[in-house]
This record gives sequence, structure tokens and C-alpha cells, in this order.
Amino acid sequence: MLNAVYKAVIAKLKAASGVTSLLSSATAIYRLEAGQSAALPYIVVLFNSGGGVNLQQTDMLDVSMVVKAVSENPTTAGSVADAVRTALHEAELTFDGGWLHMACQHTAAFEFAEPVDRKTFYHVGGIYRIRASK
Repeated sequence: MLNAVYKAVIAKLKAASGVTSLLSSATAIYRLEAGQSAALPYIVVLFNSGGGVNLQQTDMLDVSMVVKAVSENPTTAGSVADAVRTALHEAELTFDGGWLHMACQHTAAFEFAEPVDRKTFYHVGGIYRIRASK
């Protein structure tokens, strides 16, 4: 289930030129972590919460995903986060594994600074509620 969600979100972001044009490369979108050698700015997609919905006999999922931009410049991170919201909010996702898109909605925004070895990394992003069924 989660693999299908990750793949759908990352594919949507990689297909959005408004997003990829702001990144260090068109492939600078990562699952869980970017790794220490990743060039800035980049995007990280993380599972936040949720899972299966057991209200009907159909298989449904309702999850929240964190999608954040990371940069050494807070304005750049904010611009990437805005482009991500444009690409994902109310967008139709394409899933593998027989999952059918129901909704993708931006539900919250966040930002924080992370000081590391006399550098500051800015994380700006959103939480996206994603629903699908089989």
C-alpha cells in the first residue's frame, strides 16, 4: 500500500516542471531521506500517519504524507514548497497495484530550521491527505 502511495506522489512531482525546475536536478526527490551527498535544494517525501479504512468491504486507504523542501535558503525552500502544493493539492494521482485515486489534499503547512555544523538547513513543506480505494 505505502509503496503505491510513494510512487504516485513522487511520479506526480517529477512530472511537474514547476517543481523540478526549482531543484538541484529533476531527480532530486527522495523517499524518507536524501542522503548526505544530495545537492540542495531537494524534496523529501515521508509517511506521516494513517492506513487502511475498514468501513466497507472495499479496500480503502487514508494516509497523510509529509512533502518537504530542503535548502540553505529559506526563500528557496518556501518557493519549492509552494510549487509542490500547486502540483499536489486536488491533483489526481496515478497508483500501481489496482489502487484508484480518490483525493489528494494539502491539509497543513510547516517550516523549521536545522542548524548543522555552522550551516542552517531550512525545511518547508506540507502535509497531504491521500485517499484511494481498490
